[in-house]
Amino acid sequence: MGVGARILIVEDDAVQTEELVRPLVAQGFEVRTAADGAAGLAVMRQWCPDAVVLDWELPILDGGALTRTIKANPAMSRVLLIIASARGRPEMRSEGIEIGADDYLVKPIDARELIARLRNGLLLRRLQSELEEKNRQLARLASTDPLTELPNRRAFDASLAREIKGAERHADDLAIVLLDLDEFKSINDRYGHDVGDEVLREVGARLREACRAGDQVARIGGEEFALVLTRTPLEGAAAAAERTRILLSEEPYSTSAGSLFVTASFGVAVAGGEIGFEAVEIYRAADSAMYKSKGEGRNRVTVNRDRESSKRRSRRTGDVPIT
Repeated sequence: MGVGARILIVEDDAVQTEELVRPLVAQGFEVRTAADGAAGLAVMRQWCPDAVVLDWELPILDGGALTRTIKANPAMSRVLLIIASARGRPEMRSEGIEIGADDYLVKPIDARELIARLRNGLLLRRLQSELEEKNRQLARLASTDPLTELPNRRAFDASLAREIKGAERHADDLAIVLLDLDEFKSINDRYGHDVGDEVLREVGARLREACRAGDQVARIGGEEFALVLTRTPLEGAAAAAERTRILLSEEPYSTSAGSLFVTASFGVAVAGGEIGFEAVEIYRAADSAMYKSKGEGRNRVTVNRDRESSKRRSRRTGDVPIT
């Protein structure tokens, strides 16, 4: 690696600067220079180089202070940083590495060695970045439903537990809305699973549209979805669920089998800091409310209103009453 990589040389000796710049440019590197540490930091912030080669002894801001500043800044910390210094004692090398330098060269610098170390260091940086990106992709895949591209059940469980703790800390209400598509099996049986998948994707899109900033939506089962509504009291959650029910049911779904109407049954429950629900308890409360909607005719919203008695009874028997 070399062609096109950006290299910043921070060196107050003009002769030594030129001795480094010429071979680097000849190898295809794009090079800029600075004669003191403060100027080097300014170039860093404006130009975003891939690597910095800096002297330890610099005016205004010395190499040690510049190294610490670069490595302490998340926006600059990934740059490959090589200290090039006449201070060649082992303890000086150790200090340079300890404060964050990736490599340490002793002057006079052999240009071929510097180029080799730059190439190897930049290659390692690129490989590390690629590995980190693959790991991020794997993490996204592990927490995302591939059909709807919504968070999956694993991500929902983690999010709900996190939001419950936040609600308890700030004594805020937190609402959960569960919904299950009505008679979805008949769509799969009559039109095939491909059409069913088309409906599920459209449901996911409509649910994203229904969410406010800060709210979360997830697909937690085959045709079951969940909304987590932060700082939302019971009546507000019920109103949000009703708006979402209308959004899902009033307009037909355009599929390869033609236009289809789809409805869903909703269950709503709220936890707050003053109550202190566990995640499993508020989930059970909303789930029971949702099944009550199913039993009473579908395509409706049922709210679990008795939060405190629900908590007491759920701890005693595992059941959540709905009033």
